[in-house]
Amino acid sequence: MVVNAMKKAFSLIELAIVLTAIALLTISVTTASKLTHYAELNKLTTEIQELHNSYKLFTLKYEARPGDFTKAEDFWGSSDVDNGDGDGRVEWTDESYNASLHLVKAKLIANRNYKDAKPGYEFRFDSIAQVKGKFMHNLQTNGTSFDGFNYLSKDTNTLSLGADENALTAVFIPKDLHYIDKKIDDGQARSGKIIYRIISGVTDSTCTGSGTTYDLTITTPGCNMVYDVE
Repeated sequence: MVVNAMKKAFSLIELAIVLTAIALLTISVTTASKLTHYAELNKLTTEIQELHNSYKLFTLKYEARPGDFTKAEDFWGSSDVDNGDGDGRVEWTDESYNASLHLVKAKLIANRNYKDAKPGYEFRFDSIAQVKGKFMHNLQTNGTSFDGFNYLSKDTNTLSLGADENALTAVFIPKDLHYIDKKIDDGQARSGKIIYRIISGVTDSTCTGSGTTYDLTITTPGCNMVYDVE
């Protein structure tokens, strides 16, 4: 009887050890996953800032915005790029597509699988493959605003980020966009240089819930991103 009791006791102790080991392993894996995710967000934030800096350097060097540059063909040949119209707006769609090519040809960004000839492609990022970007002005050629720029405080050129090639659909959960927004701007969803655009399934409820700030309880992608680069 004593032997059986000891065997039972040992079995319970062993079970407790196994359960503890599983719990510690689960915590370790979860922690590692979170650290990896935030490392990706940090790298993406750096890539966004580097792309913005390249935009600024292009503007200083050529006295024009990438995509809107009127002398692009003189510098890089008409078979590879198109000229912009020089009005200061990176207009959708042609100038927006050509912005990536202008920056690549000016050797201000690496060619991350962009097309080597016109019309170019959306921006891509090494950190998070699902994120795609476009420079574009919020005004159409007729002077009226495109849909969804509800919280943009002025008419301006933007870097828009989304999950699709047009950088419109949701690619961030609100918590992640809030994290990026805090690092670059004011951390507010509807003010400052970083906002979201209401379009292609992105709504107030998917990004800010019932409030006006990022809803950190939402766990599915509900936000795109619009960054005022001027």
